Amino acid sequence: MTEPPSPAGGGASLGPNDPVEQADGYSRTVYRECDLCESLTDLTESHGLFVCGSCEERLLP
Repeated sequence: MTEPPSPAGGGASLGPNDPVEQADGYSRTVYRECDLCESLTDLTESHGLFVCGSCEERLLP
């Protein structure tokens, strides 16, 4: 069996707080504190802020 090729440069991987861009580039999910309530749940970027789902609903018109 062969091992999968390892990435060049030592295999730097995304840390737990790095943004993860989806393939379509439309929405990013990040793992950090909400800018409004400091929740540590999955966040999205909305209105220039990183907010959790409940705060994002409050920002929507």
